[in-house]
Amino acid sequence: MDDKKGTLLIIDDDESIRKLLRVILEKEGFTVLTESTGYAGVVALDREFEVLKRIKTTLVIVDWMMDGWDGLKTLNEIRVRPWGEKLPIILMSGAVTREQLVQAGRGKANAVILKPIDKDILLAKIQEAIQSLP
Repeated sequence: MDDKKGTLLIIDDDESIRKLLRVILEKEGFTVLTESTGYAGVVALDREFEVLKRIKTTLVIVDWMMDGWDGLKTLNEIRVRPWGEKLPIILMSGAVTREQLVQAGRGKANAVILKPIDKDILLAKIQEAIQSLP
């Protein structure tokens, strides 16, 4: 597949959400990788960096509410890695409280989007986050 739009990593414990996002985003020209846990997503990114000596992944979309590492823990684990400081990350949630938005900002999430996913909002947030790259 042509990778001119970039590679996105979707981390969500709901297989149907991963499949839906894959279909939507591949139709838009992205290469899509998926993981079912925050831990597995971070391990995959660590391996990518170890092998390539850089991060090829353009952006990470992570579900907030997951067993094990939730989205905020996953976000924070990515941010403490040298390759993760500037990697765009979008958190997804079925419902977001004001306190969660504050936490997402402290963790330096690029955006928070609500489920059910609106395709146009998702694509706009992805584009904004990618354009913010140096």
